[in-house]
Amino acid sequence: MDDWLNHAPCGYLRLSPQSQILYANQTLVRWLGLPPDDLPGRPVADILTVSSRIFYLGNILPLLQQGNAAQEAYLELISPDQTRLPMLLNAHPSRTDDGIVYEIALLPMMRRNLLEEKWVSARLQAENQAAQLTQLAITDALTGLANRRRFNDELEAGLKAVQQAGTSMALLIMDIDYFKPLNDQYGHDAGDKALTEVAALLQKGLRDHDLVARVGGEEFAILLPRASASQALFIAERLRQQIADHKWRHGEKWMKLTMSVGIAQASATDTPQTLYQRADQAMYMAKRTGRNRVVQA
Repeated sequence: MDDWLNHAPCGYLRLSPQSQILYANQTLVRWLGLPPDDLPGRPVADILTVSSRIFYLGNILPLLQQGNAAQEAYLELISPDQTRLPMLLNAHPSRTDDGIVYEIALLPMMRRNLLEEKWVSARLQAENQAAQLTQLAITDALTGLANRRRFNDELEAGLKAVQQAGTSMALLIMDIDYFKPLNDQYGHDAGDKALTEVAALLQKGLRDHDLVARVGGEEFAILLPRASASQALFIAERLRQQIADHKWRHGEKWMKLTMSVGIAQASATDTPQTLYQRADQAMYMAKRTGRNRVVQA
């Protein structure tokens, strides 16, 4: 048995009831940098730091004397060159032919900490990957805005707040005017550039708690929590004007866009479908009456 213990991957001590070392395996002796037979006969306090001696005498030894085990206790050993060795201790009393002895297993905390760090790192990596996948699932790949799925969730949550707490909320539906001719004449690269330019302007022009999403090819939806009808109209007009004034470059050509905007104010009787339909109809009314304008439902 002692031969096996000598090569165990953990430190091992066998103590007398008076806490004298009866046996120390070679693993522990090697960690401490001591001669092979240096420890037997010495008090265990000789290899403990001052604070660990106090902890051993006040906490671990009483447990062992009462016939109980000590589990996962933190101690520091100290080598002759004053190197501190943090250890995780598990100990229990055992009955032998020579009487009661205390058996102690010691695992270096440095190795345990390394394993914990690897586990934590792996867990964080998995959590980050899961968060990235979640973000990808609710983000429009081209513009970086929220996608239809995220918008639908936020629209439903916003309507619940309107119905249960009596808060206000407005919905804007915005559609790029003459987007298909732009795509047909200048190509899909120009169309993609137009979408990203619009997305950046909309994102920049909103409040922190507003949500802008790309919900169709050239269609965007904006949720304005806690916005009155007049506030929603002001925000919509400002966004429309900023987009109409904005120039962006495609190759050698400077381009401009306009958008038609529909606004619907949420009511306690709305469903996500009815609120969206009212805003969408207002947007199409803006298209039919000349484009580059805002219409309230």
